[in-house]
Amino acid sequence: MGDGAVYHPILLMRAQLDFDPAVPEFTISDAGRDVDLYTGLFRTISGFDGKLLARFREDLAAGGYEPLGGDATSQFLERIVVQLSPQAQFKRDALPRADADPPRSGAIP
Repeated sequence: MGDGAVYHPILLMRAQLDFDPAVPEFTISDAGRDVDLYTGLFRTISGFDGKLLARFREDLAAGGYEPLGGDATSQFLERIVVQLSPQAQFKRDALPRADADPPRSGAIP
């Protein structure tokens, strides 16, 4: 990924990592916390309207989206992308490109 692109999640979900030395194995489980938006990423966008962030959070809370939530989550992320820029693109089968002009977001397969 030495092309200067920044790859960063938009949705964050806390996970709990447990180790069982008797097996030995690691288990990753849901930490029981709500999914949240990575707001710091939006604040780096020049001219970003804070009202959009409030709408994104309301939509996230109402929809119950998760990082691995399938089509419903992809549709939520697509709505975010097109609100960031009318020329922005959401590619379901492509890596996101932060350095693209216009911005492009995608789901990592």
